[in-house]
Amino acid sequence: MTEPMLYFPAEVEMREREEAEIKKAIGPKWNAEYYLRQTGGRRGCPHPAHRMATVADSPASLILPECAGREPWLLARRDGIGGSEVGALVGVSEYETTFSVWNTKKHGGKDLSGLAAVEWGHRLEDVVAVKIAEEVGLVSRFAGGLWADRERPFLRVTPDRFACKPRQWRAQALIECKTAGDDEHWASGTIDTSKSEWTGGSAPLSYQAQCQWQMGIIGLPVAYLGCLVLGNERQFFTVEIKFDPEWFREMADEAERFWHVNVLGDEPPMHDLRHPKTEELLKTLHPSVVVPSTQLPEDAAEWLADYRAAKDALEAATTRLDEIKNYFRMETGDAGAGYLGDKKVVSYPEVRSSRIDVEALRRDHPDVAEACTVVSHYRRMTIKPPKV
Repeated sequence: MTEPMLYFPAEVEMREREEAEIKKAIGPKWNAEYYLRQTGGRRGCPHPAHRMATVADSPASLILPECAGREPWLLARRDGIGGSEVGALVGVSEYETTFSVWNTKKHGGKDLSGLAAVEWGHRLEDVVAVKIAEEVGLVSRFAGGLWADRERPFLRVTPDRFACKPRQWRAQALIECKTAGDDEHWASGTIDTSKSEWTGGSAPLSYQAQCQWQMGIIGLPVAYLGCLVLGNERQFFTVEIKFDPEWFREMADEAERFWHVNVLGDEPPMHDLRHPKTEELLKTLHPSVVVPSTQLPEDAAEWLADYRAAKDALEAATTRLDEIKNYFRMETGDAGAGYLGDKKVVSYPEVRSSRIDVEALRRDHPDVAEACTVVSHYRRMTIKPPKV
């Protein structure tokens, strides 16, 4: 294990104040350590129905029960790095970047609980967990809530469930539950990164990283990752993931560096300019014009040259794409679809749409038009490379 990185006393004081705020928000009712002592490790909260599985010789401990409430959870998650965030730190997350994780830790993140995808993912969690357990011949058990590494408490996980043998409560493996809109990247089987050959299983890299993170912190050798595909066929995939100590060590070291240098050291990480999340982040950080102009750095000349080349390539590709589309319009003609052998390769149906005639509304009913008009503000970027 690497030695903890040093940081300034003022930063230590800041973290201590934040930890005091978390403890105050949690209150004595949700003191997981107290209830674990009182129940012999069976529960981390006062609710009898929330009996949890135990993990033998775990390097982590339960620090916040699942039923503690929204505010304590948001504070506790902000005070550490969780399994859904670590993928961004090692460059395998589709949804987050290192900068977006840093921004959430420093300034708070968006509340996603109202999103339908998040709500239904949570509601279907138990269904998916039970199915996974049945597939592997085990039983799904409650995991308690938020766990933290004892030596590095900013390393945190929230396991969905533990897998136990029937009529037993000692955890044999982790269970991670997902839902998806399609089956891309999914295949049932085993993922064992210690072996050079493919072992049959497949899952998105960010989910694999999340499972490795959980196994390393909780101290279990196997995770079962399940996914219910919410398409017409209702496919279900069960992927067994074996623990990879080297991968976990790489993630833990990067998380420790990020925590001390970027979060505690208040040093913003670099943006990943290729990541789809970056545009949204930059627009959020700079929503309005504050100064009339700025002097760009010297390397902007190279970026302008690359912009011109990429724009020319895009225009050429768009022209070619339009040519191809017109070919299929010509060959499909009046038909609603085109087949190549027995495969439908072109769909060309009639689509009917209706819209409000804004000009007529403003002319004939100006008061209604005015009442329904919403003014929006945004920034529009125009790039004009100098002529060569």
